Amino acid sequence: MQFPVNLNLAGRPVLLVGGGRIALRKSQQLLACDAQLTVVAPDVVPEFRDLPVTIEQRRYAAGDCAG
Repeated sequence: MQFPVNLNLAGRPVLLVGGGRIALRKSQQLLACDAQLTVVAPDVVPEFRDLPVTIEQRRYAAGDCAG
């Protein structure tokens, strides 16, 4: 079962955990919604470098979603 959700992400900080191809596709969708995107992953595909995102190349840590 799925539950659809609509979110207004314009100008809001969004944390995306992961740096692979699936995360890249999701990041493009989030950026299309004008989200302020931060990507946290030990490794990211090179295409992330061309996007207006903040990249923190490391593992996710407890507390990353705080604030």
